[in-house]
Amino acid sequence: MPIYLLIDLLAEPPSVTAYSDPRDGAYLASSTVPVGSPLRLPSPIDVELDTSIFKV
Repeated sequence: MPIYLLIDLLAEPPSVTAYSDPRDGAYLASSTVPVGSPLRLPSPIDVELDTSIFKV
């Protein structure tokens, strides 16, 4: 299953969003956290991403 990861360092506050569950040309699920917070990536990756690595 494709997962699209968007790292937006220009947002206020900077954020990381994972989009998943694509159907008919759109992602049906998404999860957003501020940079520095952990983000759970869905199956089949199923891992917690440490977003602090994206801090500038």
